[in-house]
Amino acid sequence: MERILIFSQQKLLITQISDAISKLEPESELLCFTDPIDSLSFTAESPSLSGAVIDIDSDACSSLRFLKVFHTLDSSLPVIFLSKSGKYAVESFQYGAVDYLNSPFSMQRLREALDKLKEKHTTKNIRRVYIKTFGSFEIFVGDTPISWKNSKTKELLAFLIDSRGAEVSSDAIKQTLWPDVDEKKASSNYHTTLHNLRKKLASNGLEHLLLGSRGSQRVDTSIFDCDLYDFERCAEDGSPAACRQAFSLYKGRYLENNAYPWSHFTKLRIDIQFEQLCHNV
Repeated sequence: MERILIFSQQKLLITQISDAISKLEPESELLCFTDPIDSLSFTAESPSLSGAVIDIDSDACSSLRFLKVFHTLDSSLPVIFLSKSGKYAVESFQYGAVDYLNSPFSMQRLREALDKLKEKHTTKNIRRVYIKTFGSFEIFVGDTPISWKNSKTKELLAFLIDSRGAEVSSDAIKQTLWPDVDEKKASSNYHTTLHNLRKKLASNGLEHLLLGSRGSQRVDTSIFDCDLYDFERCAEDGSPAACRQAFSLYKGRYLENNAYPWSHFTKLRIDIQFEQLCHNV
């Protein structure tokens, strides 16, 4: 069942939108909000939303304030924007828009917009790559976790995720993952582990996740979501809704169940950020 959030500060428009969608999608659950804080709080706490319809003429959307925060909470959520004035028509596509409806809208145009929303949500669920770092390190393709036979292969990916897309030299990787092994053995271990990682990613359709050359490696952060990155972005945002979202992402300490010595400093920094969040939520 589709779960669609509807936001407008006009109760009459909320009724018109919800009635129209109910006729086209009678099985959908419609979650209607006129208060911007309530809608943001609900979005932060409800990861199962299928999409949203937002009245961009609402006062809360002035200067794109509401849209910026809403997009921070779930940057991959497909959104239909609605407007009488036509404002922010171009800018809206920076914030997850799959369609932009002029009000009043026809049922045919709404049908087209809902089809786009559904297609985007379905594609997102099928190919969504999500990397979890709080508690333990796991990588999901859709809802399926990748299994790992070799712990060092998994650790290499975790180390590159920790580097947040920055290039890491081969020497730095060898020194970090095999600190007590001589150079020749460390090089052999590194090349074998890198080969196994590429093979594992390719078998799961993720061959483009890892980028690099013989001298360095990095991950392409544009093709996956990660709780660490989302946590840090929300913590930096500092708004009440973003702080609540960051708080909800904290499912245990960073890499708590993985004995990776190199993760110590990130763990300490995240712990400090989490303590600060506890005072703001």
